[in-house]
Amino acid sequence: MDRRLLSLVLSSWLVFATLLSSHCHATRDLVNEVEPRLELVSEGQLERHEMSGEAYYVHNLGDEASDYVNPHNSARRVLNANIPDLTWSSTLANYAKNWAQTRANAGCNLIHSGGSYGENIYWSSWQSVPGDAVKSWVDEKQYYNYNSNSCASGQVCGHYTQVVWRNTQRVGCGSATCAAGGKFVVCSYDPPGNYIGQKPY
Repeated sequence: MDRRLLSLVLSSWLVFATLLSSHCHATRDLVNEVEPRLELVSEGQLERHEMSGEAYYVHNLGDEASDYVNPHNSARRVLNANIPDLTWSSTLANYAKNWAQTRANAGCNLIHSGGSYGENIYWSSWQSVPGDAVKSWVDEKQYYNYNSNSCASGQVCGHYTQVVWRNTQRVGCGSATCAAGGKFVVCSYDPPGNYIGQKPY
């Protein structure tokens, strides 16, 4: 091969190799720039996010607060009535836990505390999870007539109306294990709902 042609070919390869190397570095840098960054959420922390225009809540495994709050707020949001979300209150949670333990120590009969907070109570013969209690209250929706602001004859719906009561801002819940192995659950609400003559929302 002609020396000049060989020199030209080698020079071309050198330029190509330099450009290729530069492109690879640039591509690697670009990948590093757009690589998604993961954010860790500490245990027990409840964060509100927006995704596709809908609110959702971070569910941290073992985070009992979110297990109670999330289904409450889902029931409120599904009504599309601009009902504000509930926030978790450790003060209400302590009150609820204390009453749940009191009832567990006394046989787990469904008796209200009679305190200054709104209150929903629940008993199961098994070791239920928070979602079981909230679901049982929300399921009362089928018995509530908004137009007449009343429950169907022979049915209970006051637990549901407390869950979706617009003016309630905070919730705290607790549970205790009954002697027979079941569970007693209490959720306390502030301000309380279910005022006679008023609709929940």
